[in-house]
Amino acid sequence: MTKSKIMLNIPIEITIDVGEIKMASPEGARAYVGEGLIVTSRCEYKGEPFRLVERAPQVGDVVAVSQFSGIVGDWKRRVDELRTHYSDDFFLDEKIGKSNYFNSWEDSYIAVYEPINESESNE
Repeated sequence: MTKSKIMLNIPIEITIDVGEIKMASPEGARAYVGEGLIVTSRCEYKGEPFRLVERAPQVGDVVAVSQFSGIVGDWKRRVDELRTHYSDDFFLDEKIGKSNYFNSWEDSYIAVYEPINESESNE
């Protein structure tokens, strides 16, 4: 009887829970390892391209929400309006559950993306 060996090359992604942000892939993706969510250097929201920035959200940015109203999840929403009295709170363009108000004391996000101009996206 002849034995044969079959080898398969199956790409897998491994997330380790160490609670920090690390570079994850050659494409420039970043993994938020603490909650097992992937944060890429670019994203698309409603057909528009966005790039990762390291700053507070501004109107028009997309935020990757990781916790909202006590529920852990993975949502992307656009910042529609900033609150004037609470500097870190804002309104989202679409509701998550029953609300579109992001309360910085209770809710959290792991990434902020700014819009990419069409001329920049071709570079």
